[in-house]
Amino acid sequence: MFTIKNRHLKRQSCQQKNKLIIWKRKLSVFIVDSNPSNVDTQARKKLVEVIKLARGSMTLRAFGKELGVSASAILAWEKGEKIPDTNNLASIAARTGYTFEELLCHLEGKPLPEASELSVILKHINNMPLSQAAIVGKAIMDRLAAAADSSENEVKAS
Repeated sequence: MFTIKNRHLKRQSCQQKNKLIIWKRKLSVFIVDSNPSNVDTQARKKLVEVIKLARGSMTLRAFGKELGVSASAILAWEKGEKIPDTNNLASIAARTGYTFEELLCHLEGKPLPEASELSVILKHINNMPLSQAAIVGKAIMDRLAAAADSSENEVKAS
């Protein structure tokens, strides 16, 4: 049977604990239940996609080291054979730009709260390769430098 690691749950409210435990049990059914009609393949596929998105271009080993698990554990998650514990789910959610609650909504197929344009942009920046992030960073620095020059010229003119 699938076990729940409760280290992370101690710091959360009872309502959050119950919600996480129920959600964790739902996910465990996807993995443990041998009856294909009881398996929610959509939720499993969504979780696998989110895990792969969080890993990005990192190797299994590097991603595992960051989360404190083995590369084989990451591989099992990406195959949908196992489910990350709550600490790792929270880390995966953060790496993909979700809050934990948003991740739960996404996996359950519930609508996500409206994301601001800024949070969407930040999510993209956090998940892009470093070479692209460097280009974005340079564009931001150029914009800030231009704004500083502009305000400096305004001060001199007055």
